[in-house]
Amino acid sequence: AIIFLFSRDGCDRAASEVLGEDESLIDTAERRALGAAVEQFVAQNGYSLVDEQRLVLVREGIASHHAGMLPVWKAFVEGLFQRGLIKVVFA
Repeated sequence: AIIFLFSRDGCDRAASEVLGEDESLIDTAERRALGAAVEQFVAQNGYSLVDEQRLVLVREGIASHHAGMLPVWKAFVEGLFQRGLIKVVFA
């Protein structure tokens, strides 16, 4: 699902709120695939491009996507969404 919000901060807050819910959006296989994708992204790009909270969210199938993010991170999120691994994107 893509949920459109009116602000960058709103996107980030909404993604964090979903993370706080009791039920997971992903299954075990998706969790493994997301973990591997995040590790590959970090190996190629380093931790300096994205904060730890965004990595935590992506590992849970949740992401925000807005103009305040670097293009390489947005492309990463888009690719995971197209593969069906990201279940909800706040844009």
